[in-house]
Amino acid sequence: MGVFVKTNIENLEDGKIKVSVTVASDDVKSCIDNQYKSYAKKYTFRGFRPGKAPKQIIDQHLGKGAVVADATEKLINDVLPSVIDDNDLFLMGDPDFVQADPAVYGEDYTFAFTSAVKPSFDLSSYDPVEVKLPKVEVTEDDIDAEIKEIMQSSYDFEDAGDKGKIKSDGFAEIKLSAKDQAGNALSNLNSDSRLYSLGMGMLPVAFDNGIVGLKKGD
Repeated sequence: MGVFVKTNIENLEDGKIKVSVTVASDDVKSCIDNQYKSYAKKYTFRGFRPGKAPKQIIDQHLGKGAVVADATEKLINDVLPSVIDDNDLFLMGDPDFVQADPAVYGEDYTFAFTSAVKPSFDLSSYDPVEVKLPKVEVTEDDIDAEIKEIMQSSYDFEDAGDKGKIKSDGFAEIKLSAKDQAGNALSNLNSDSRLYSLGMGMLPVAFDNGIVGLKKGD
């Protein structure tokens, strides 16, 4: 996956490198389009057959930012192995992304990461050498975080029923009508049916706190 417009490698201190990768705009468009198609098949949107919901409807329910963020993450994960292989990189540990903003549909996309790499040496002899590697410890928190990340990428939504109450970290399908201080409708927020995730930061914290504990129809 991915046609690279440019790959630039910069040597840093302490045996690290910085790699900047630019992906062609056609690949960016394809990745975002495929993400919309995936969501259209994965979720049920009222009034549309599975896989047939248009982008506007998906944006209303899930948020355009969420779709693009997931598409960007997939784009990076798809091209990263080829970047490493094509440039004969031997990364020591996971890459540290220093530039990974959301992609923009129809534009080239550039991301960058730093990493320690396997050092190279000019041997003066073939005598045995001793190399000490740092000890890596995996904590319970590391395991829990990895399990949580896997769970978040593999879930389905179920109706909580008439008695189900909204939790502080839950999801709710809401009808939203918003206006600014002048009384003008905020069309980008208004929706007859939107899947809203509490704590995502789209709306004020007071709004989230106000709907915690509510039931269907409240």
